[in-house]
Amino acid sequence: MKAKKFFLGLILLLALGLLWPGWGHADYLTERWTFGELPNYQVWGAKGSPAVGDDGTIYFGAEDGYFWGVKPDGYPKKLEILYNPFRNTPAIAPDGTIVIHNGPTIYFFHPVYYGMTTHASVGVDFQGAPAVSKQGIVYIGSLGGKLHAFDAIWVTKVWEHAVDLPAGCTTARFSNPVIDLHETIYCLYEATAGPWDTGSQGSISRLYAISPINVQEAVREFNNRVNPDFSPAIGPDGTIYVAGNDRLYALSPDDLSSKWELALVGSPTGSPVIGEPFNPEEGYSILVPLDTGLIMAGPPSPGYVNGKIHWTFQPEPALVAATPAAGKGGMVYFTAYTYAVAQLHLITYATSSDDETFLLDKVWLDGPSKSSPANVRIGDENVVYVCENRSLSAWNNTVGGVIPGLARTSWPCDRGNLKRNGRVSLAFSALFSVAQLKIKVDGLHLGQAVLSLGSKLDSAKLSLEKEDLIPARNKLNAFINEVNALRGKKIDIEPAKSLIEKAQSIVSILQ
Repeated sequence: MKAKKFFLGLILLLALGLLWPGWGHADYLTERWTFGELPNYQVWGAKGSPAVGDDGTIYFGAEDGYFWGVKPDGYPKKLEILYNPFRNTPAIAPDGTIVIHNGPTIYFFHPVYYGMTTHASVGVDFQGAPAVSKQGIVYIGSLGGKLHAFDAIWVTKVWEHAVDLPAGCTTARFSNPVIDLHETIYCLYEATAGPWDTGSQGSISRLYAISPINVQEAVREFNNRVNPDFSPAIGPDGTIYVAGNDRLYALSPDDLSSKWELALVGSPTGSPVIGEPFNPEEGYSILVPLDTGLIMAGPPSPGYVNGKIHWTFQPEPALVAATPAAGKGGMVYFTAYTYAVAQLHLITYATSSDDETFLLDKVWLDGPSKSSPANVRIGDENVVYVCENRSLSAWNNTVGGVIPGLARTSWPCDRGNLKRNGRVSLAFSALFSVAQLKIKVDGLHLGQAVLSLGSKLDSAKLSLEKEDLIPARNKLNAFINEVNALRGKKIDIEPAKSLIEKAQSIVSILQ
């Protein structure tokens, strides 16, 4: 019912727009500023996605060899000229160091020490975007089938992991590593007998799970090609999502076995991300950009073994969707492009079984863009940053009931978060588990005890939404103590034991 009212309202807005052209259009995406149109600050070939630091600075590299740091008001904070083209997304380490490569060299920018830049090389081209652990270890793949680990502070190599070249292949690469809650690294691997851009027959696609402690590995080989230019996504329960040609894989983090699979119509044109509905009863959603449109998929319904497609959105004109960013309240932001043009789209969908989508707005961008938008909350405002071909642009999206910020899911945008560090969020993964725990409590029908226990879980959820881990742990420990006090009295021993074990597992995640 709620979703139907929501969409009736949207239909009314559309009708008003038809009667009064332009009415309501400016309520959604309006230009805040464009960096690249200022004198002496020109940009050429911004190919990656913007990363956003704790102070709001937006970082990106461009093909002309410039690396930029732009303040939230649109003016430059820091500039480096390295002359070799940057074509990938930067990552931000816990101490604020920005990490990016231009192929043969990986650079470490230290914004605290203005102008201080260090770099490293391994003799071959690095591939994809780096991932950065909580301890500041940078993981990055390269040609030659190697995964490298660097210390971001001392810029020294910690270790490297190499895979022997498969028979019949002449080249191999690791690319786009991501890191789960247990610090396991998942990295895509491809070996071919021909050039990368042909996706040549006989190519081998794998996902490796590598433990950084003893550099042990598990491996999953795919039957069809998985493009390592796109990143895996990590769900709040640890599930690893990989989009391959004509198939979406949901893999167990334990051994990379299939939890479920879903046939796709088309090939991925970006990375999967985790979006709403963030509903423990129905499961969260997976957004996948394809050459046939953007889809929202979900886990299997009860009694089924494969995932399901909730909806498909096809940009008009026929543009190709890039990696989206999931916003709050069912909002989805994504660029769609051809070789010459691009648009930034804002769509919304019902977080219910209605499975409907509605285009709220779209704006033209300055040339082709495959950027995954950075959706940032500034006060009560929602600001969307996107790399265009010749600029970085900022768009206001604050009117009409739009809720600011990224969706509170484990992996709402490319590389997992605004720092693009390829690391799953502790807080947002725990949110999903707390919501499941609250459903268990509600199902026990404990009268006033439900209110007290539920209140503690609600407080923990509020802290997790702010990424305040210590208050969240305290509330969960208080929940455990209360369940212990009620065990064998108002709560039977076995249900109480189950609640305590679930809460303790969440606390351990947040340590």
